[in-house]
Amino acid sequence: QKYLTNDYTIWDDFANFVKTKDPKFALLNLQPTLADLNVDQFWVYNLDNKLVYSISTFDADLSNNMVFSDDFFKKINLARTTNFFMDTRNGLMEFYTATIHYGNDNDRTTPQGYFIVGRIVDESRLSLLSNLIGGTVRLRPKDAAIPEPDPNLSSTFFIHKTLKDLF
Repeated sequence: QKYLTNDYTIWDDFANFVKTKDPKFALLNLQPTLADLNVDQFWVYNLDNKLVYSISTFDADLSNNMVFSDDFFKKINLARTTNFFMDTRNGLMEFYTATIHYGNDNDRTTPQGYFIVGRIVDESRLSLLSNLIGGTVRLRPKDAAIPEPDPNLSSTFFIHKTLKDLF
């Protein structure tokens, strides 16, 4: 997701898409992205915070009806890129956002719109992470007690990371 938001958002064709809403561009460049980069949904907004395009592996209703506040866009505009987590009706979702720019604007000085990418953090994703580290990855509430080590394991590590939200 981070690659997608960083790479796609400094691109003349994408900056032009925010203005033209060209369906051919979306079909060739945006729709394949969901499967290619294992993303669940994304949104493209213009500078007036109006939805230009959205696509989702879920029902279209969720993608089109996700409401982002003006404060949300102000934060993206200030930070230029963000990463956060939010509970959705489909479960915990990790988001990456970035302002969209023309290719000659590598310093992200003049935004043309906003790109928001989301991926559900579900059991299959946790299982993939578990396999990558050769252990078990679990999400627990911040105030949950630390579980007792499993006596059947040769070693146990607990890594605590608080998932950040936008605000």
